[in-house]
Amino acid sequence: MEDRKFLVVGAFDPTGGAGLSLSMALSEQCGYPAFGCVTALTDQDYREFRGIRSIPKDWIERQLRAVVGPLSGVKIGALGSQAAFALVSEFFERPEFKDLLVVVDPVLQSTTGGSLLGGDLSAYIDLVLSRADLITPNRREAAALTRSPEEAPLDELGERLLALGVEAVVITDSEHQTDWLILPDKKPEAVRYRHPISWPCHGTGCLMATMMMILLAERLPLRTALLQAQERVAVAMEHGLAIQSPGQRRLRLGRY
Repeated sequence: MEDRKFLVVGAFDPTGGAGLSLSMALSEQCGYPAFGCVTALTDQDYREFRGIRSIPKDWIERQLRAVVGPLSGVKIGALGSQAAFALVSEFFERPEFKDLLVVVDPVLQSTTGGSLLGGDLSAYIDLVLSRADLITPNRREAAALTRSPEEAPLDELGERLLALGVEAVVITDSEHQTDWLILPDKKPEAVRYRHPISWPCHGTGCLMATMMMILLAERLPLRTALLQAQERVAVAMEHGLAIQSPGQRRLRLGRY
């Protein structure tokens, strides 16, 4: 196994069922250490979202200053403030981090309904999303990012997402057991789960985005990485969620 390390930027979920702590745990379980940068604290559980508090700008800045390279990739989740958008953008201007693999899970709203963006959508797109090699929105997030109705055709949504400056898009839909791979100059491709998820839940999108970062850093082709990520997310959902108390989980991820 090559010596890789990652950076995870996002909000803290006290249940451990999504967000920064889940992404860091997954990276560690796959054998790769991860730096973490907390941008916001959330008050939520697997039933209800009650609030979000952004981390002061200087504390986000201090955390990012502590990150040392080389890195193999970055996964960005919920940011929670416009200050965080700007600081993440500035981070990618550092010479040692200019050509990093960047996967963005554009978490605009929690599964239980709370807003997680914390700033202007146009600024988020310009400062954060346009830096991404891959974004992994669900259909609702894809529609919000492109200011389109949710029922808009997938090829139209895909075209608008690519026009935001990203390299590739996976529109996730674990509820229907199908993700959509969207690349420039190609029609959206439906990629079905080979091992169905019995009960998609809080944290599924976070698992998918983090697993995609890891597999792409291992230099797998995008479609192959998606298939393997689906399989490992399905295994984790089916067998690896040992509910000891609400939200706590133990992951089991195939060969990892």
